[in-house]
Amino acid sequence: MLAAVMLPAVIACAITVYVLHREGVQTFQRGVQEATRAIALVVDREILRREELLKTLATSPALDHNDLQGFHDQASRIASSFDKTIVLMDTFGRQLLNTRVPLGAPLEPSAGFKERRERIGPLATSVTDLYFAPIGKQYSFAVEVPVVRQGRVVGYLAMGSFVSHLQQVFSDQQLPPSWTGSLIDGTGAIMARSRDWEKMVGRRATADMLESIARSREGFLDTKTLAGESVRTYFRNSSLSGWTLLVGVPEREIDWVARPALIAMTALLVLLFAVAGVVSIWVRRRIAQPIQALAAAAHQVGSGQLTVLPTHGVREIADVASALIEADIKIRASNDVLERRVNKAVEETRLAQDALLSSQKLEALGRLTGGIAHDFNNLLQVLTSGLYLLQRLVGEDVGRRAAESCLRAVERGAKLTRQLMTFGKAQPGQRSVVKVGAVVQGMHELLRGALPAIVELRVAIDDDVAPVFVDAVQFELAILNLVFNARDAMPRGGRIEISASSRIAPGDDAPPRLTPGSYVVVDIKDTGTGMAPDVIRHAFEPFFTTKPVGEGTGLGLAQVYGFAAQSAGAATIDSVLGQGTRIALWLPAATGAAISHAPQISSAATTARNAHVLMVEDDELVASVVKPALEDRGYRIELATSADQALAWLRSGDKFDLVFSDIVMPGTLNGLGLASEVRKQWPRMPVVLASGYAATLGESPDAIVLRKPYTPDTLIETFDRVLAEQSTR
Repeated sequence: MLAAVMLPAVIACAITVYVLHREGVQTFQRGVQEATRAIALVVDREILRREELLKTLATSPALDHNDLQGFHDQASRIASSFDKTIVLMDTFGRQLLNTRVPLGAPLEPSAGFKERRERIGPLATSVTDLYFAPIGKQYSFAVEVPVVRQGRVVGYLAMGSFVSHLQQVFSDQQLPPSWTGSLIDGTGAIMARSRDWEKMVGRRATADMLESIARSREGFLDTKTLAGESVRTYFRNSSLSGWTLLVGVPEREIDWVARPALIAMTALLVLLFAVAGVVSIWVRRRIAQPIQALAAAAHQVGSGQLTVLPTHGVREIADVASALIEADIKIRASNDVLERRVNKAVEETRLAQDALLSSQKLEALGRLTGGIAHDFNNLLQVLTSGLYLLQRLVGEDVGRRAAESCLRAVERGAKLTRQLMTFGKAQPGQRSVVKVGAVVQGMHELLRGALPAIVELRVAIDDDVAPVFVDAVQFELAILNLVFNARDAMPRGGRIEISASSRIAPGDDAPPRLTPGSYVVVDIKDTGTGMAPDVIRHAFEPFFTTKPVGEGTGLGLAQVYGFAAQSAGAATIDSVLGQGTRIALWLPAATGAAISHAPQISSAATTARNAHVLMVEDDELVASVVKPALEDRGYRIELATSADQALAWLRSGDKFDLVFSDIVMPGTLNGLGLASEVRKQWPRMPVVLASGYAATLGESPDAIVLRKPYTPDTLIETFDRVLAEQSTR
């Protein structure tokens, strides 16, 4: 009877030993598989990180402008931050720059470039195999992406990295000492290894191993290491890089993995067989069932489900169950708070990035329009002076009327350039301390008369709103432009509200990049048609308009933006289609009296012809028409093309009655510098300046400044008045 009872138990134990051993080996192999896949994913993530960094760098504006030096500086900063090498190549693989060497140093073409591109195509990301970097003198690999502009590949960016960076992957994973992890490239060369890396890098795997790897994307294979040790190796090929990750475990370790536990289990089964029935019943009732309930509760906590447990007779298990329930509640609450915070942070970051990009774009447009206006003013100056000369020479009424029409067209062009220069912060203004309420109330009748009866105008500005330091004329023009835009957005009538309030920057609603301090925010709201998001993005750009041709210049909101920026403030738009628009002008609150500009010339003007004038003008077209106009009125003119030439002429001893100079000129000094030198060396010498781009007018010494285009009559009148005043001193 005893044998009949023991024999089934022995057979059961033998079967159990075999099953446990087999499951132990399978579990061990699954651990090897997971370790291999995890390391392979880490390697792929390193490749993807480099690819995304290169794609971001490929959008650099320096490449659009062919600014290799600027791009070299930008790429060098990024490369030094990550201890990498960044290379820019043309479409034939010739290196244009390399962050390891100064810009302009001779560079070798990229090895294997043509073969790679023929294999994967021009638009794909390429990951190279192992190579020895000639500049870094180390084994390296590179990730290469195309630089695309308007659907066409214009070059390639590559990031070279030492394979020692990949070695860190094995260090971070902390494989068991007896395991061997290896990373090989598409040719079979070893790139990284968990053991003896310095000795093995660059060596090729065996032909049998490479043949087995080529048959499948992943799997097990029995092979020998380069040191001759028999291992069971799991490999995984990367479709991203073409590399293969292998983790090998000695076969003796796999065979031994479950043996001690199985021997102990067999002995324990034999020892406890006699009392197994009674003990199993007691354990199940007192321990097994409560523990199973706790295990199920733990799974519910992990899945975010609120846990409710039945009561048990064991106090310790009941305490653990209560702790699980409390932990589940806290985890759910923490997850909710964290999710709200993350969503808020993501939204705030997106809004800040959009505002920063818009501000940078408008600033770049401002510099461009200011430069264009400067050049255009020089051309208008030539036309103005030439037309005035033509008027004097043409005897027929038809010719004079034609010249007058042309002069009126030139004046319209001059007004247009002044608006452009306001947008580009290049238009000087007579800034003073003004009260917002007084300015708006003073314009009330003008605004009311410009609006149809179906549009209601409301003004709500408290007397305690701080004054602002702005150009009053530009301020009034900005208010007019905004009210006219609001009127045009309400063809069927509506309401316009003008209000003002004091704010502090930075704040929740303050525009980005605004200097910290006190501001007055002037709000102009309407109940019109509103703007779509794509219209808002371009609303402040010069010449952008949604009105039909001939009904708008697209410079109204550009002037508003330029005025706000020129006043050290900002302008923002908040609009919803069908609900109206709110435009806010952030203007710095005044902290002192207005700064006075150059003194005004006496109104008394005395003709002082036959005066000797030193004219400094580098533009041949301007000089060719202004000089004859002055000589025609009796002035004796000497022409210099730079401030350096003018100073040399003054120091030579020639007697001049007046210096007339352009502000923007080539050479060591511009017109402002020339005026300062004249004031120092010849303090009684009057100076008259002129410019179509007077962005630095605030630095001007005591000198009269004319804005281009000026008429010969205006110039001659100024000369007469300055010389007359000089003669009375």
